[in-house]
Amino acid sequence: MAFDIDMIGKVYESFPSRIAAARAVLGKPLTLTEKILYSHLTREMLR
Repeated sequence: MAFDIDMIGKVYESFPSRIAAARAVLGKPLTLTEKILYSHLTREMLR
């Protein structure tokens, strides 16, 4: 199996903004489990 390191890097670069969006929607600090789950959502799901 081949890995595309650039694609993987882009996914991890987007995590902080996705977690910040989830935190803003929920209005509370997130647990590690919530961070993992919400980081996999799309922007449309966080609206």
